[in-house]
Amino acid sequence: MTLRLFMILLFVFPGVTSLAQSQEWIEEPFSLSSSHPYPNRAQGETQTIQKRGATSIRLWFDLLETEPGWDHLNLQDVSGNVYQELSGYRSGFWSNPVPGDTIFLRFWSDDSISGYGYVISRIAYQTDAPTPPKPSLSKPSLLSKIRLYQIDSGGTLHQIRETNTIQIFTQGSPTRTTFDFLIWGFDSSDRKLRHFPFKPKITFAGSGVFGTLESLDSTTYRFHAGPIPTKNLTVTVQDPQHHQVEARFRVDILEPVVKRPSRPPSLSPPTYVQIGAFTNPEWASRKIAQEPQFPIPTAYQTCNAFQIISEKSIEIEHIQIRFQGQNRSQTIVHGPIQVRAGEPYEFSTPNRSGQRIVRLDVKQRMHRSGRTLLYARAFQRHPVAPQFVQIGTFTNPEWASRKIAQEPHFSIPTAHQNRNTFRIVTDKPIELDRIQAWIAGHSKPLTVIRGPIRIEAGQAYDFSTPNQPGKPIQRIKIMQRMHRTGHTTLHVQVP
Repeated sequence: MTLRLFMILLFVFPGVTSLAQSQEWIEEPFSLSSSHPYPNRAQGETQTIQKRGATSIRLWFDLLETEPGWDHLNLQDVSGNVYQELSGYRSGFWSNPVPGDTIFLRFWSDDSISGYGYVISRIAYQTDAPTPPKPSLSKPSLLSKIRLYQIDSGGTLHQIRETNTIQIFTQGSPTRTTFDFLIWGFDSSDRKLRHFPFKPKITFAGSGVFGTLESLDSTTYRFHAGPIPTKNLTVTVQDPQHHQVEARFRVDILEPVVKRPSRPPSLSPPTYVQIGAFTNPEWASRKIAQEPQFPIPTAYQTCNAFQIISEKSIEIEHIQIRFQGQNRSQTIVHGPIQVRAGEPYEFSTPNRSGQRIVRLDVKQRMHRSGRTLLYARAFQRHPVAPQFVQIGTFTNPEWASRKIAQEPHFSIPTAHQNRNTFRIVTDKPIELDRIQAWIAGHSKPLTVIRGPIRIEAGQAYDFSTPNQPGKPIQRIKIMQRMHRTGHTTLHVQVP
């Protein structure tokens, strides 16, 4: 009966529907933030915001900086319903409205890669009562000073002071040639301004132009080094419309330094050959993963060791390869893996003698818009046969059949936990379903090989794991199928 009466009123008085829509938002200053940077392993840490009498609430975020896809902030009502999940990098935005007079902010983070967190500076709410008139401001807030904050490769903010010196490299070098920073405005009472008119220009001490400034959004800018090396250069950031408002920082623009992997003096270094390049589009951001594909030239299809170099910091989600004659790609590296600008990332592929790789796919993310060049390089292994040491063995039980997969676990001795090349040898034919590795710092095992892969009796099968320096590998699990008794041995490559 109530619903029917409401439908009659709605038909006769159509203006009823506009009551909620015409309700204005009441805005007030409000201060709340996470710790900077926030800790790892946060499991639903909760902050409560309550505005008595409100029927709906939303929040203004000055900044949100978390590890994309892994660390996130949920906005929930009192019943636990999630109205918005926030992750990644954003600045200057309103959240989705949450009905009721209470919002619960619940935050989760994984066990690696932290960020700056979030900063909330205003709250807006609606009530059933008529909205009170907004008080007239006798005088708008005036810009009195600016502060600069540098954004490092992990997304953390650091205030840039005039005594700080930032080191970058000349334009065109394979190492870091830019750095990003935020400009925040403050009034005479040192209160942060939400909006302020400021169009920055840069000038240099002395004569010459040593760099350029690029606008990324309303508060974020990127300094590009020029081609001329210089030391202890003072850069002034100012707006000609605000003569008394400026900030300074110092930079060292250095000549490029090419990092080469260290090798024992008795071994000749590998030969690197560029086999592909990828230019990240201008509109790309860390929220959108690019998936460049690199066809492998015929002369290098039998190589099994590769290297990726990026001119800007990227995050690799996974790397896949496709063998000749196969219709599906195989994932050999699982991320996320942070690769810094100019630093090579090396990995190996599981192709055996005579098996050819025809394509290499890299799924990667980067911060904000801009141009990123991605290179893949292949090199032949040293002609001296590698040495392998046996570190484990498994005997298939009597009752085993090919229908039942066995899952032997091999604990890696401490002396070999920093290695990343392994070999499997069996005395009977087996079929590998998958190989998983436990790497320090990861809560779950990483699948490094997906089958099915058939290994003949006595044949060696080599594979690599994606552990980086300082991330030891602790255990390897092999899911295999083999008829009845048989021995599977695991070996590790040593110098």
